[in-house]
Amino acid sequence: MPAKPGKPNADNPPSHMSYHFTAEIGPDAAAVSRRERRAGRFILASNDLDADTFSAAEV
Repeated sequence: MPAKPGKPNADNPPSHMSYHFTAEIGPDAAAVSRRERRAGRFILASNDLDADTFSAAEV
């Protein structure tokens, strides 16, 4: 602990330094919405119209 408050002189450097910060994180709702709309498209197409060829489970 320094003898007096203020900037220490060159002959007496500080014994320690500390830093403190606070932060909050969370999802960006607009970015999440854009990515969900972009990733939510999938199309399965076939020219085979016979329902007996592939069952729903096989597709």
